[in-house]
This record gives sequence, C-alpha cells and structure tokens, in this order.
Amino acid sequence: MIDTPPEEVEQILWESDARRMPLAALKRLPMPYAGLVERGSWAWRDGLLVDQQVHVMLFAAGGGQTLVAAHQEANALNPLVAMDHYRGRGYDVPGGERAVRKRLDEGVWVEE
Repeated sequence: MIDTPPEEVEQILWESDARRMPLAALKRLPMPYAGLVERGSWAWRDGLLVDQQVHVMLFAAGGGQTLVAAHQEANALNPLVAMDHYRGRGYDVPGGERAVRKRLDEGVWVEE
C-alpha cells in the first residue's frame, strides 16, 4: 500500500521508467479487497522486446491510498514469448513484488 492516490503513483512509476500497459486485461481484486477495480497498469522492461517484464497494477484503496500489485512474467509484446505470457508460464508474484520495492523509494510504502 502506498499513502498516495493512484494518479500520483502513476507519476512516480513514469519517473522510474515504467510504461503503461495498454494491452493488459482489466483486473478486479478478490476478498478482502473485493470491489476494487484496477486504475492503472504499468510495466518495467529493459527493452521493448526483452523476454521478461514486471507488470504493476494500481488500485484506489480509499483515503488517498493506492494498493499496488505486481508480478514478473513473459513480455506480451515479444512475439517469441507472447504465448508464455498468455498461458501464465513463468508468472512470479513474489518476484514482481520484490522488483517494485527495489525500484520505488522505501519512503512511499505503508506497512499494514
């Protein structure tokens, strides 16, 4: 959780070289966050056609906070690994969470 609204978190992501993910499917969270709908989808890639990406999703959590979810996965934009992306091969939530924490300033996180 980040103690900042999604619009400001998007600016932080942009400044950290993440880019929008226009092809990502819209996400809805299960319990205990049921009802939260994704407000933004972003990715870090070391190049447009690299094999892996870190996919970051933002959810407005109320009170000006943003819930951040992330995973590492095959890059959907790379035709050589796109099928792995769509089949979920190599889908790594802990790896994505570590990558987000590593790239964003520790001062932004709210621990619950």
